[in-house]
Amino acid sequence: SQLPELAVGPSAPSATSRYVHPDGWNTRYYGIWTNNCAAANDPCKTIQYAVNRASSGDTIALAPAWYSEAVNVSKNLTFVRWYDDGDLVVVDGGTVRRNFVIGSSVTVSFSNMYIQNGKASDAGGGILVDTNATVTLRSGTVVVSNASDLHGGGIYLQSGSSLTMES
Repeated sequence: SQLPELAVGPSAPSATSRYVHPDGWNTRYYGIWTNNCAAANDPCKTIQYAVNRASSGDTIALAPAWYSEAVNVSKNLTFVRWYDDGDLVVVDGGTVRRNFVIGSSVTVSFSNMYIQNGKASDAGGGILVDTNATVTLRSGTVVVSNASDLHGGGIYLQSGSSLTMES
């Protein structure tokens, strides 16, 4: 399928964006990971692959699609919808896994996506926020239908962590 051109203007992701699209690719040749996800016309296939290639401060730009992943974030990142074609960005745990784990002392923001159907046996079925981390949920972000067996089905904040919601 044809990937859309990235919009130019104030809402366009910065030069440090990592792009994710279900038709993208995560490939390894002879032990070397070859796609760094930094080109809009050559996106990665999974969110975790893009996170692993990102540097602290990068933006992970997600194509509108349904992503069934558990994502571990250990650096400062911003997650945004890459473009608006009327479809949603949905990160879905399928009621069997947690959607996001935000590592200790990092800052992460989410914009224009659904984080849903996460499940954890302990806490934070949708998002588990580790000690002293900061999470911001920006406009258009919905955390819904997540569960845990103990605490914080949608979002669980560990000691010293914080959550900000912006419209």
